[in-house]
Amino acid sequence: MEYTTAKPVRTTNQGARKCVASLTPFINSNGQLYGQWVSPSLYVVFSYGPHWPLFIYSTDTRTWYANEDKASRTTSKQYSQAFPYTGHPVLARSCTWMKQAVAKGLAFILLSQCEEAQKEAA
Repeated sequence: MEYTTAKPVRTTNQGARKCVASLTPFINSNGQLYGQWVSPSLYVVFSYGPHWPLFIYSTDTRTWYANEDKASRTTSKQYSQAFPYTGHPVLARSCTWMKQAVAKGLAFILLSQCEEAQKEAA
């Protein structure tokens, strides 16, 4: 699936994983779990709004990023139901990192990967 601004598919929380795996924009029945393209290369799954991104997929790095911070029981359940079992790597990141990646895009993601590689090499 490619970047689209099409109307999101309505689904249940249990159906969210299929949408996430295919990078399809979706929203659950109460609007508290949704996935959308925020740019041509970033697909993001949110829980309860933009302040809590659960997952980010970058088409440029072909990598999933998952929010590693603790959340409410409801958000934790949404996390389990929407987790992207897609065969691509899933890297854990802080909520702060996730929000910056959504706001700043690919440049931020690549810069943070370079910084991590430098720390590992040192």
